[in-house]
Amino acid sequence: MRVYASKFSSGIPLGGLGTGSIEIWPDGSFKEWLIFNNRKWSNYGEPEFYVNDSDLAFMIRIAPEGSEPLVRLLKTGFWVETDQDLTYRGCGPSAVIHPYHMPWFRPVREIEFTGKPPMAILKFIDPSLEEHGVGVELEAFGSLIPGNVNDSAIPAAFLKFNLVNKGRTTVELSLMGVMRNPHRINEGAGVVNKLIEGEGYSGVSFNGLSIPKTHGMFNGELALVIMGGFDSAATLRLNQRNRGEFINALRRLMVDFRGDGLLSGVTNDEAYGVDLYSALTKSIRLKPGESASIVFIIAWYYPNHIDNDGELIGHYYENLFRNIKGVLDYSVKNFNRLYSDVKDFVNSLYDTNYDEWIIDLASSQLTTLPKSTWLTKDGYFAIWEGGPGCCGLTTLDVALWGIVGVALLYPDLAVKVSRQFSGFILKPGMSPFYELFALAFPENMRLYREALAKDPTIQHDVEKFRSTVRAIVEKTGLDPTGRVPHAFRASESSVDGYDRNDLMPEFILLSLLNYYWTGDSLFLRDIWGSVKTVIEAMLRQHNEAKLNLPYHTPPSGYEGSSQVANELGRG
Repeated sequence: MRVYASKFSSGIPLGGLGTGSIEIWPDGSFKEWLIFNNRKWSNYGEPEFYVNDSDLAFMIRIAPEGSEPLVRLLKTGFWVETDQDLTYRGCGPSAVIHPYHMPWFRPVREIEFTGKPPMAILKFIDPSLEEHGVGVELEAFGSLIPGNVNDSAIPAAFLKFNLVNKGRTTVELSLMGVMRNPHRINEGAGVVNKLIEGEGYSGVSFNGLSIPKTHGMFNGELALVIMGGFDSAATLRLNQRNRGEFINALRRLMVDFRGDGLLSGVTNDEAYGVDLYSALTKSIRLKPGESASIVFIIAWYYPNHIDNDGELIGHYYENLFRNIKGVLDYSVKNFNRLYSDVKDFVNSLYDTNYDEWIIDLASSQLTTLPKSTWLTKDGYFAIWEGGPGCCGLTTLDVALWGIVGVALLYPDLAVKVSRQFSGFILKPGMSPFYELFALAFPENMRLYREALAKDPTIQHDVEKFRSTVRAIVEKTGLDPTGRVPHAFRASESSVDGYDRNDLMPEFILLSLLNYYWTGDSLFLRDIWGSVKTVIEAMLRQHNEAKLNLPYHTPPSGYEGSSQVANELGRG
């Protein structure tokens, strides 16, 4: 889909399976950073965002032979939050860069944005670029590669800036990326920016100090690097509470960058009470007709993924990489292959005879994979039903129609979903759900009330309560065994309830669909016992008319059993 930057409410998420994501929007900004095990990606509750629109920005310096250099922000609109356009205004403590002071710096006029998940292509358009014959394009992507779970689970976003000189004179181009350390989560947390480098890259890593062990950022790290290594770097201490000081520091940074495309200053720093920003630059010289690319990589490593039950479940990428340096080493070494595989995937989607708007509708569903998936250290795979933190994880009825795409791209993950539900088919011992749904049969409840009238202590003795319910089930044959859960509750070990009878045939259909799409007979044999149990449960619990068709009889429907089970289950 091709649009021009204006007012939009979403972009393309960059990231991998279960890694969390960063969205790049049509205005060139980076939003919705869900890489820190933060809500709502990790759990229910109010959103937690530790990076805002102005915390990462890119600029280009253009220095044609015989002309004064100028700088353009590779974004439309504002850079620094709450300020007017960075090139205007200037008075008192809220001053921003003034056109009379810095007329050579401003945002690009517009951006042509083409969204082809998992890739976004941004073409930057500005009169100054056209005047000097400079073409600037960004290909931003995450490494979602069909059939390759490991490469699709790399916690990184790749930013490939393609530069071309279409003019008649040689031009020097310099790119600068500026990033704020996001680990200052409260006034007591410190931040550390330090050099990180390896074969074929260098940049800055961002860490935090005094972060609680229960926080998603604990023991985590973020990095911004340039392939081939940066030409210069600088780390700045900026106090955003003092707007005048803050803006003047940005002015000095931009003046320094404009001079020769290089920065002066330290790379490593540690601070409490103020923010740390780091800037990296890379320059190239292009003769007429020449082109080149500069690749930035944003990588992250946040192992402290804690689920709704308080269990540390981690990330699958911990099995692939020991730390963030491992992520970068692999990403840089394999960049050309990863880029080629992603491009081939995108091209295969769009190289068809369908109208492009139809392809857009289909390919847009791919954004769910980096945005809403979990892939934990032990291999548990799940997808949020309604976006991060909404509803449940891998809600069964939604999974039934949504699993086709997963099975097509990652068949090994698709069969995991059936296996995971198979492990939670209701059976005796799964309290309190088993007892609640046993008593949802009217006949069982009648006998329970009779037993309670004879011995009121049943309701105060858990073991007596369970044995009483079990004896009633054996007498009536009205057994809830075989019921299927609705969704997982932000955890791989707890579900939300068993009150819908439609979930039973849906589990069977889901498992059959996964078998047909994957041809994995071993998977089907492994869960065959669960499939038979569910079929028998349907015929036992919902076949009063003896037509072998599921019928809406208790225990089913939203009669409140789910909510009761949720409350009891929390205790």
